[in-house]
Amino acid sequence: GIALNLGNIFKAAKDVLGSEGKMIWRATSKRKHDLVASTSPADDAAKDWSYRLPYLTYQAFPKLEISPSEYFDDNHFGNSRIYREWNADLMQSLGTSLEARKRSHRVFIIVGAVRTLHKTEESILENMIFPICPPPDCVSHLVLHLSYADNRPSTENHDGESISADGDKRRDFFENTSWAEGYLSVHRLDGYEIGSQGEQSAMDVMEKEEPEEVAKRMKIFRISDPRRYSMWFARAWAWRHVLNLHDLFDFDFFTFGRPDLLWLIPVPTLEFFKDFSEDESTVWMHDAYFSFAPDTFAFIQNFEAANKYFSLPLLVQKGGACIGGPNFDRNLTISRLKIANIVTDDDDWCSNESEGWSEHTLLRKMKKVSLTDRYFPAAAALVREPANPLCEPLRPYYTVDWIKHNRNNIAHFACLAADKVISLGKSNEEVLETRPFILRGKEFAKSSTCLTLSSANYTLHEAPCKNVPVPQEQLFVSVSASQSSKSLLYGYSENQAVVLKDDIEKFYDDWTAVPAELYSKHTLDIVEIQQ
Repeated sequence: GIALNLGNIFKAAKDVLGSEGKMIWRATSKRKHDLVASTSPADDAAKDWSYRLPYLTYQAFPKLEISPSEYFDDNHFGNSRIYREWNADLMQSLGTSLEARKRSHRVFIIVGAVRTLHKTEESILENMIFPICPPPDCVSHLVLHLSYADNRPSTENHDGESISADGDKRRDFFENTSWAEGYLSVHRLDGYEIGSQGEQSAMDVMEKEEPEEVAKRMKIFRISDPRRYSMWFARAWAWRHVLNLHDLFDFDFFTFGRPDLLWLIPVPTLEFFKDFSEDESTVWMHDAYFSFAPDTFAFIQNFEAANKYFSLPLLVQKGGACIGGPNFDRNLTISRLKIANIVTDDDDWCSNESEGWSEHTLLRKMKKVSLTDRYFPAAAALVREPANPLCEPLRPYYTVDWIKHNRNNIAHFACLAADKVISLGKSNEEVLETRPFILRGKEFAKSSTCLTLSSANYTLHEAPCKNVPVPQEQLFVSVSASQSSKSLLYGYSENQAVVLKDDIEKFYDDWTAVPAELYSKHTLDIVEIQQ
């Protein structure tokens, strides 16, 4: 109850404060008579909300010379002297103009083929960038290295399936946004198309910059595995541009993502990553995509760690990449290396196919250079033509082997809901507005009671709410029907979204739709990390 009420207060306050408003919650725990007072339930709830609301900062009170009787007096907020003393630093900062405030600068690197960026663009802005770098205290730098050509995996071709650039679909992405002026800086690389001569020339440039032994290692994988090497190289090429920007802006957070990744629910705020990172070398990745290190996105809070993560020379060193992988033609590779007069060692080759998967390669590299891998639940899905989300974690073999845990129902249902909305021909805005929710009792006596779905016959009954993890049977989503203005209520049952009622309006007399929150202090308790 406290958490729900506090969340409503925070959200209502934001409406009053406007786009540049910020809120600070100061925890009241402090030593009393040589004992450490624990945080209050309201403090704990505010901490959880700080992981979800970018405009909310959670702080402990600074050390002050205040007597225990004053500090622990229930009426201390009525004492104006204590209030002024406790908050003197905040009052001083409030008198500072926005122009004079020191702003943080954070970088977001988007690399890859354009594919479905016209569908994912808005979600990247709203749900990946904004939670990490909200105005007015942060400026987002979006580094784009995009290609209209593509090279996709093929079971019939060692080099993949090449897709030529389509001039009719060209557009400047992230050009007309609703972002506050001056808080989103878009850096477009003068790049190249995947598979072009320009790409080969760029590879030549990077090889010439490296020592001979490193350049040889790069050449080995450039020749033996051109499709995967092209992917790794593009990310390293974008990082070169980030290095130049870093000298100017001194970034304090680094994010990588793919253009075809649809972010269905906002990622956690910077507070989450600060609180749960094991060390400054922690790299955060998707917990429900692959059992090794998913290469779909990364969140990194340290420049040295980011420099290692994007480094191509560190990837191709022995103990990192190996020759082999899926759809691999060994005889063709041997022939190409021989023509290029390149000699390899036995330990340069993968011992089996899975060793050559990019996710395995990335994890080996990270371990070798002492990067810490951590995983968090992200409601994100790859979107491929015809622009439907790929809800990979729901496939049976993922839940058996590849998935980090099998209890992240919110993220899974968000993907299913997005798939449903897109299949009905809805707009991008409607896709982003479709969030899983729970139906809680409106009356105080029933506030801990939720509507619950019976998977046997799809009927609804009342049951105690369970928040961590939220069970499938207590998750719902509302989707506008294509044939009318009414909304359909979908429930989550056995990894599918099922229609429950033609009209959900009657539920709202007794029940309140509360968004299912993905991040709290308990989030990582249910993540089973597999090493």
